[in-house]
Amino acid sequence: MANAKPTLNLANFTSPSITLPPSLEGLFNDIFVGCEQLSSISIRSDNQNFITQDGILYSKNQKYLIAYPQGKKAAYFTVPDAVTEITDYAFYGNTFLKSVDLKNTEIIREFAFYGCENLEKADALSLLGVGAFAFDETK
Repeated sequence: MANAKPTLNLANFTSPSITLPPSLEGLFNDIFVGCEQLSSISIRSDNQNFITQDGILYSKNQKYLIAYPQGKKAAYFTVPDAVTEITDYAFYGNTFLKSVDLKNTEIIREFAFYGCENLEKADALSLLGVGAFAFDETK
């Protein structure tokens, strides 16, 4: 496996923050599942594929919200206007979030809000599709 790309293994990650490498090209959808203490994600601005804003990971063009940390302690969140898709597992297991304004979001992928047990409200005006189990284990 001389040409294998390095991968991140966060199975036992307990830090409240992580800085992703500037060379990062891709992530497994569920890479942050189980990172209960994680409240902030950062990446250098010269990364070609991702950006972070307020500790949340997005695609570089901000069309995709990729990861909202499981330990982020905010009761309310407004998805930025540019985001049209919430990826698989993006908010998975965040127990602090009570309300989310999805603004221009058109697609919510599988397990996106799974386990957000205090989530009571999700306002979505532009929604076209919702993946399997996207809102399971929520209020």
